[in-house]
Amino acid sequence: MMVNRSTRRVMKSVIVLFLALSVLASTPASGKNNPELMLSVAEKYSERLGSFENCGIPLADVETGSQACSDSSNGDLQVESTINPNKLQLAGDASFPQLNLNCTFQIVDDTDVRETDIALDASGYPRISYYDDTNHDLRYAYQTISGWMTQTIDSYGEVGDALSLVLDNNGYPHISYVDETNYYLKYAHQDASGWHIEVVTTGGSRLTSLALDSNDYPHISYLHNLYYLKHAYQDASGWHFSNAGVQGPTWSPSLVLDHNNYPHIGYANSPDFLSVYSLGYTYQDESGWYTETLDSIGDISGVSLELDTEGYPHIIYNNNGSLKYTYQDSLGWHIQDIEDTGDGFRLSLVLDNNDYPHFSYVVDSGYGYNNLMYAYQSILGWHIQTIDNENNANFSSLALDKDAFPHFSYRGDVGLMYAFCTPVYQLYLPLATRRYPPLPEIPTLSTIANPDGNGSYTVSWGSAYPAESYILEESINGDFSGATQVYNGSETSTTISGREPTRYYYRVKAHNSYGDSGWSNSQSVDVVWELEPNNDYLHANGPLLSGLAYYGFPNDQKDYFKVYLPADGALTIDLTNHTGSGVQLQLFYEVADAAHRVGFDYDAPYHITYSGAAGWYYVYVYTESGFNSATPYTLQVIYP
Repeated sequence: MMVNRSTRRVMKSVIVLFLALSVLASTPASGKNNPELMLSVAEKYSERLGSFENCGIPLADVETGSQACSDSSNGDLQVESTINPNKLQLAGDASFPQLNLNCTFQIVDDTDVRETDIALDASGYPRISYYDDTNHDLRYAYQTISGWMTQTIDSYGEVGDALSLVLDNNGYPHISYVDETNYYLKYAHQDASGWHIEVVTTGGSRLTSLALDSNDYPHISYLHNLYYLKHAYQDASGWHFSNAGVQGPTWSPSLVLDHNNYPHIGYANSPDFLSVYSLGYTYQDESGWYTETLDSIGDISGVSLELDTEGYPHIIYNNNGSLKYTYQDSLGWHIQDIEDTGDGFRLSLVLDNNDYPHFSYVVDSGYGYNNLMYAYQSILGWHIQTIDNENNANFSSLALDKDAFPHFSYRGDVGLMYAFCTPVYQLYLPLATRRYPPLPEIPTLSTIANPDGNGSYTVSWGSAYPAESYILEESINGDFSGATQVYNGSETSTTISGREPTRYYYRVKAHNSYGDSGWSNSQSVDVVWELEPNNDYLHANGPLLSGLAYYGFPNDQKDYFKVYLPADGALTIDLTNHTGSGVQLQLFYEVADAAHRVGFDYDAPYHITYSGAAGWYYVYVYTESGFNSATPYTLQVIYP
């Protein structure tokens, strides 16, 4: 029996509804009317397949009673539960899963950008092409295990607008784009020998969309003189061009190739030259080009097209500020209204492995900046999430990894941005349970008190259920680069001692036999008192922070401190309240010897100002006589 896609979706909905009703039927009535408690399912819940996976809980974790879940692909869901009120809690009413997204954000390049397009390589690393709107260059960024790398691909004139990125079968990038200086259509690609750039056609070219055929030859849809939708493709004999069967002002072309390498293009069009707007779809087969008008009411823009696994087209577009989705199946074309955003734009569509649409877009927040949004469809309908409401997003592009987790590239106020999100599912059920596997909660690190500013203080945190031990990390860097483990034990506090002057950062995580929690919030503490021995520059205290007052006793001849200047600039050093005799204040760059001395003052008040290169500097406080441990001197360094 043949089952079309619409029937399969209905069957999936019936399966999930049956699962929810089965759970309700097997649950004690006492579980009702308690909406505050819930079951967090840590094992993956696949709502798109309508199945529960590995949701059994070991008896050792519940002490009494049992729970067993069979995969719904076997036809049913069985739940058994007996309640030990000392160990278990009743959850609230049953409902479908709720999806939240945990997102991480990175600044890829701090230049202003106007277009971005993202793709993922076979290992899941993001690759991004973008238009550097500051220098008017085509640029390319790629992430490795070491971080982000960026390259300028083409800087001849104003190049890189209307770009489109695709990775070939070997993971090499291919980019189509426009030379705005001459309105040339250009094509850049990389291979083992480097980057190659060519002009595909000269004059009048705008708005490109790129796809690669099964032999990695490029196909490009583009606009010629704003009125003609064109298709260009390359083979062993060179470039070939054809009209795509569309005339009249055209914009927002979106190109994909089917399994036979034939082009399919979605676009916006005004066939009667601007009095009527339409959403169009054109495709080619062995007989030629065929064109259809799908929506002819409203102002169409932001067209993004994909083909599903059966070759049917799916299109996301904007119609007078409303987000709309149209797709074709064996019954014909269907149009859905997704959201009346008012002005949703910059749409980027991807289909997941189950042919459900996902897309990114940008909307005006109403407060003078744009929000980056993410929408996707599942068996339960459309879901809409705000991804970034802080960085004035624009020019977004979306890619999905093998787990259908979204990756975004987009323009932010600070430059080219990248966001990666993982889903967190929560399923509400009227039954008694515990989370499984029972990883510990994330502990909360308390504010660190150090009123004396010395090198001894206590770091404490709240307990985390069900932790067996805690791991505390310390770093002198706020991003915890170079962090060291300073405690591993079952207590919720530890005493730190013997720290020299600088700022220290701490974070803690909980551990049990199932694994670790995430890291807690971070807290910092400043140590301002000199720590002996610091009698040569190799044992210098620090690094000292700009503007913070540090203290030391003139109880010996030599005290060394270190300062790191992050960029070329000026250092200002002041030594006050020094009660010794024969005092000298000296400054060295990189090495504390006479050849590297860059500042010197032996008259009170002791002061040095020096402008130099970035790097390590060493401050030397010399006392000839009059040693004491009763009256401290004050040392302050100021730098950018």
